[in-house]
Formats: sequence, C-alpha cells, structure tokens
Amino acid sequence: MNKMQFVVVAIAILSLQVTGAEVRNRTWDRLSEKGLRDGRSDVKVLAADEVSALGGRQIPLCMIGDSITWAQQGDWWRKWLLKEVPQVAFVGTHTGRFGFSHAGEGGNSTVGVLARIDDRSRVPDAPYYHLMIGINDSSAARCEADVPRVASNTVESIWKIVDRLLARPTTRKVFLASILPARVAKRPFRDAAGSKANELMRAELGRRYPSDRVVWVEYERPIRQEIDEWLGKGDLVHPRIDGYRTIAGIFAPMLSALEPVPCPNMSGSPSRLGVAIENLWIEKDACTRPLIPGWYVVSFSAGPTEGKLSVRLRNSTDKPNSSYDKVFEVAAGDGRRCEFEFMTGYAGYGYAISPFHLEVMDAGSNVVAVTQVQVEKMRPSRKSSQFGRGVFVDAVSPVSEGEWLVTE
Repeated sequence: MNKMQFVVVAIAILSLQVTGAEVRNRTWDRLSEKGLRDGRSDVKVLAADEVSALGGRQIPLCMIGDSITWAQQGDWWRKWLLKEVPQVAFVGTHTGRFGFSHAGEGGNSTVGVLARIDDRSRVPDAPYYHLMIGINDSSAARCEADVPRVASNTVESIWKIVDRLLARPTTRKVFLASILPARVAKRPFRDAAGSKANELMRAELGRRYPSDRVVWVEYERPIRQEIDEWLGKGDLVHPRIDGYRTIAGIFAPMLSALEPVPCPNMSGSPSRLGVAIENLWIEKDACTRPLIPGWYVVSFSAGPTEGKLSVRLRNSTDKPNSSYDKVFEVAAGDGRRCEFEFMTGYAGYGYAISPFHLEVMDAGSNVVAVTQVQVEKMRPSRKSSQFGRGVFVDAVSPVSEGEWLVTE
C-alpha cells in the first residue's frame, strides 16, 4: 500500500467513526418473530356506520424509526395509541405483527434513515410524522471520551432527517422523540450517549425550529423517574408490552390535539370509502417486488383440485444467510381464493430485501396454474383484500381500526 492509498483508507475509517455510520448488532443481538402470534385477533373491525363517521376525521401518522418502532412487540405501541386516540390512522409502507402500518426498519441508525428518507416506497408522504431514531448511533460510544462526539454526530444527522421531512409539501408536523433509556451491559456508554444527544436536542430545538412544526416528545425524563420498573432485570433496549403502554400514554395527548385531515381522493371524484392497497406481484416477472421486512398476505385463484395445495415461497438473494424458502399448505381451490400470511424475517438478522417467487402444487405434486395473484402487506384483519393491480382502493373488504380511509 502506497502513502496515498494509506491516507485514503485512514480518512475512510475516520469518517465511519465520526459520522456514526452503521454499527452491527445495534438494538438487539437476536431478533426473532417467535411468540409474536398472540393477541392479533382482537384488532377491531369497524361497522359501516363507524367507517362513515371516521371518514375525513382521522389523524394520519407515520412513525419513522428503527426496530423499537417495529420489531418484536413494537406494534403494541400503535395498539395502545389506538385505545387512547381511536381516530388515529397509521401510515406506512411497512407492517408490524398486528398489521398496523409504519416506517420503522430494524437496525437503522440515523444514517440508515437518511439513506431511505427520500424513497416514498419506504417513507411515504403523510401530514404527521413521529421520528424516534438515534439509539443505534449511540452504540458507537465505547468509552466515556466517545460520548460527546457520538451524541453530537447523532444530533446533526437527526436535524438532517427533520429538514427533509419538513421539505415535503404534505408535512404539517414532525414529532421528534427523545432517545429512550437503555441498558446493555457490554456497552455501558451507549445510554450515556443517547442521554447526551437528548440534552443537545432540547437545547437547540427552539433555535433551529422556532415555529410549531417540530414538536419535542419527552420520553426520557419521565421514564428515568421510574427507571427500575422500565428496565427491569438484565439488558433492555426494546420496551416490553407495558413499556409501550407508557410511551403511548406520553404521546397520546399530543396526538389527540391534532387537526383531522380530509380523506385523500384517489379517483378525482367523491365515491365510497376504502383503504389504499398495493399489489406487489409483478405478473410479467412472475415474482414480487423486493419486499421490505414485515408481514404479508398472499392470495390467488386456482381451479378445482382435491386435497390441500402446497405453496412454496422463496426469495431471490445473493446475500449469504438471507434466503427464504418455506412451504405453506392452503385449502384447495374450488372457485374461492386461496390465501395465507407470512413474515419475511428481520432485515440484517437473516433476511435481505429481495423479490419472492411462488410455486403451487397439488396433492400429487403437480404444478397448479394460478391466476389473480396478489401479495400485499398484511392488514389488521389478517385477510386478503379485494383483488386489484398496482395501487387501488379496496372499498369492499372490512376496514379495521388504525387503517387510513381514502375515497375510491
């Protein structure tokens, strides 16, 4: 290596250290969807009069963040918010265990959010945003001397994210959340860096954003008053179910005070209320678009067959240890649509964003031709929507609480 090459490499390494770029094994060493199937069936399905009463009176909220916003018990946050603010509608291209939409991606640091912030397929337009990010950046603090630098870099990246959200014409408010307390025995300075970042943001927020378009959500101070109850025993980064109830209780009064937003009109003329759906299946390629980590529902039509159908679902990826290849059994096609749900896996923890292929076999291992394939992010009902192509409005299927209503 010559002198110039050495300088370039040294600068690159220094840049990673200074900017707080992606750090492996950030919020949790092992993320698993095991044990997360309970508690989804009680998401409320709205009656026709309830749907009509909600139309144009909802508060659409897009929650941006890392695995705290999404992974493991994260959808309980939205469930608790719904109990306190029934008119909230969750907006996002991702979906959690209860089928609520959001824009959280596991393992994200501020660098990860900045990399996707302008991609509307990963952070959609919305009037109201809740941004909680930075806890993964704090992992870069390995000693006490690192804390001020890591905190300062984290805050500068957060300001960039907020600025990009404010630049969107649809944005009314951005709720900027303080970084939550955490305890990781192997990284004792992580919590100190997050707390220092909060201190810097509190001091600078009013100067940077003098209007009321950016609102501080103070989670850290009230939680630290009950830190033993919050953290419990052992390491904790992700809140437990009761922990999500706590932070929902802090944010709910701010959310309920917001102005409702009229229903978006998808066709240009007033019509029935429904939910915007995107069919992620690409017919000409016989596969899905690359799927963001989350829960999905697959549905299709098949001719009459005897016995159950076996559906093989596999992804296409060249990333090692990121393959998905599972077989699902579904009721045989008898004119009805067949459907099943699946979870891709957590990004960075055994899954890489990739397209999925579908193969359907009958009981005799013969390939079955299917039509009207639909792959959509799971809704709170856990059922497939009315079939459609591309982006369309489903004004036929039942609507659940927390879904954003639009006009067909």
